Amino acid sequence: MNNAISVPEELYREAKSQTEAVGITVDEFAIEAIQARVDRRQIDTDEVTEILNNIYTELPPTLDPILSEMQFRSLEKED
Repeated sequence: MNNAISVPEELYREAKSQTEAVGITVDEFAIEAIQARVDRRQIDTDEVTEILNNIYTELPPTLDPILSEMQFRSLEKED
């Protein structure tokens, strides 16, 4: 599949210069850069999930009584 993206001219020239120095195409360079960003984002998401899981395992498993009462009162009454 081919997709097109717009890249500022200066950024393209810099990428082209770097790719020529290491012997890869600009497309290969872009794919590697995008993949690295996606991978880094996944790691960040996993880290956040782990931190939140650790926090929640340290909290008591009950709701705050005031919050519980507020939730109960927010329910619509059935006829």
